[in-house]
Amino acid sequence: MTSYNSTYQAAVVAASAGTGSFSANKAPLARKPRTAFFQVALPSGTVVNDGDVFNLGSLGIPGCYVKPEGCRIRFAGTGSVDAKFTFQKVDVTGTTVTKCTEKTGEITSITAVVTGGAPTSTSTVSPISAPTQLVPLAYNDMLQLLVNYGTSTALSSSSTTTSSTTVTVSSTTGILTGWVAAGPGIPAGTAVASVTDSTHLVLTAAATATASSSATLTFSPPMVPATQVLHVEVAYEQE
Repeated sequence: MTSYNSTYQAAVVAASAGTGSFSANKAPLARKPRTAFFQVALPSGTVVNDGDVFNLGSLGIPGCYVKPEGCRIRFAGTGSVDAKFTFQKVDVTGTTVTKCTEKTGEITSITAVVTGGAPTSTSTVSPISAPTQLVPLAYNDMLQLLVNYGTSTALSSSSTTTSSTTVTVSSTTGILTGWVAAGPGIPAGTAVASVTDSTHLVLTAAATATASSSATLTFSPPMVPATQVLHVEVAYEQE
């Protein structure tokens, strides 16, 4: 019979030169699974843009590790959602951002529960591929939820006119009011105000450049809540 040691037991054996089976330092065995609960209430009509973050908070506890497969995102309220999410941490200086999980799949259901590894959920929270699935936290690291768009639509040969909010595209099929527009001459944060017909859209901000059937515009479905609350559960282990 062949036996295989865990990394913990291998370290114990190495430290005792092969003569012991336990160690005075039992920190890995003493880690306690815990869950931190955060709630994000979004005002009616809020439009969350690609790259926006929800600042959840700091655990304020030393010796913690995020456990991705136990994290959950639940939605409550009314409205629509079309986005992907990533758990991440940022240090106290606000300059170093480290992802704690991989990006979830596209979430399109307001009733979805995004969980770590549940096979019946709309999407899952997955561990990062490297270096380890347990991400260490400093006591003052800020936990964040990064929002990314779902599936975008890129339309080439689009036309814009300086100081005009109307744009001409090849087809408006599938594009809805509230989708965020991006491209040459389109101010940041501009959204679709209305869909005029099959080839014309009205934006919330006027274009700053003119392009005659030469611009590529991208339209992305942001999370557009009406009255919505995000319930975020961060699973972690504490030494």
